[in-house]
Amino acid sequence: MAVREIPHRYLNFVILLMISALVQTNIYLLVPNFEYISQEFRIGDAMIGLMSGFYVIVIGISTLLWSILADRMETRKIIMVMNLVLALFFSALSYFIFDFTWFLLSQLALAFFIGSLSPIIYSFITDLFEPGERITSLNIWNIISSIGSGIGFIIGLITGFFGEWRLSILSGGIALMIAVVFSLIVKEPIRGMSDPQISQVLIEKKLRYPYRLSLNDLGKAITRNRTNLLMISQAVLVYIAWGAFSTWSMHAIIRQANTSSVVATIILGIASAGNLGSLVFSPIADKVRRRNPRKVVILASVALVIETITLSTMLILIPKINISSEDLISSLFIAFRKISSDLRLQVAIGIGAIGLFANSIISPIRDSIIADINLPENRATMISIITISIFLGRGIGIFTVGLLSQYFGSLIIGIILTQLSLIPASFLWLRSREIYIIDLNEFSSIMETRRLDLIRGFTN
Repeated sequence: MAVREIPHRYLNFVILLMISALVQTNIYLLVPNFEYISQEFRIGDAMIGLMSGFYVIVIGISTLLWSILADRMETRKIIMVMNLVLALFFSALSYFIFDFTWFLLSQLALAFFIGSLSPIIYSFITDLFEPGERITSLNIWNIISSIGSGIGFIIGLITGFFGEWRLSILSGGIALMIAVVFSLIVKEPIRGMSDPQISQVLIEKKLRYPYRLSLNDLGKAITRNRTNLLMISQAVLVYIAWGAFSTWSMHAIIRQANTSSVVATIILGIASAGNLGSLVFSPIADKVRRRNPRKVVILASVALVIETITLSTMLILIPKINISSEDLISSLFIAFRKISSDLRLQVAIGIGAIGLFANSIISPIRDSIIADINLPENRATMISIITISIFLGRGIGIFTVGLLSQYFGSLIIGIILTQLSLIPASFLWLRSREIYIIDLNEFSSIMETRRLDLIRGFTN
């Protein structure tokens, strides 16, 4: 029986997408309300920054800890349900706390339990979809998760606008409550059932995958598997550039175009439509992966070069707009009128959309490669290590732009210089194309041995 014939596969996938979106709404709920939180608790920007920074750090650390535990357990769903319930508890607790210290601790506890969801869901998805399908499924997961984050930000913005920022926490709690219900419904796939070497044995014989994470084997996978090392390295380099652009580009446009944050957000929002192009491209990338895995690596390398050129060009081309209004409705009207009449601005946004499209296809290709070359019991942990590398790269990129901007007196120069980190990242992708094939063959050899072991164990 092929993996695609397993009943409820797509239903399970949709439920996992819903859980991801609901959990992700909590990530940016408070961001639009930092000013109101500061006023209520009578704290300064430093404490707000401490809360926001440690929130991200705790998510990163907990992601690794929970993924190791999940890879060592037979039933990963237990961790998912338990942590969603605990996240719901601390979300509700945050709503009723009026002391900043306890509020901070409850938010960090919420982050600690939320951090477990991403690697577990990744592990589930890579068990549902076989090689040649994973780029598309992981891309859809990334998009839906981003939509969830965006919805959370909008909810925070609306509740803050009406002066009721605590309602954003209540909304996040309701989202987590629904996620708990979905986590009880979702069926955990058999670990390894999407890997063609063992899927038939596992499904037809109704066997459980007997292998669990060994820290010794994980260490070997990190230090001896060269594709893993290259993927970790390129993740740092890619997110130096992306951390710089995603954090500072709005401020750079405000200064370059002499405009408001609302207008800058509108420009970047329109350009972000380029991300949706990955929905069309990811099935093509999967088709390329099935025919020749080397070529999908080359696609990622080319995409990084395109991203470097286009995002830098976009920032250079942005013309003076001279709109200072922060009013949302009037800014929308004026901004769209300006865009429709200014060819240079249209070209800048179009080029930016191409760059954001190129950026959007890197992550699903990378994550599918991690699944392709790592044993099923290692995948959640390896993707967590990639996540930590991403956080590291983002932090370096954000900090570097600040330094370069101060030195050169220009945010745009700072952002463009950090985009150059994509060039060595592109080289690492090219370097990995043959190594990827070697590691794929080694993976297939190990899984074939395990298939024979499973058959012998069943017959004995």
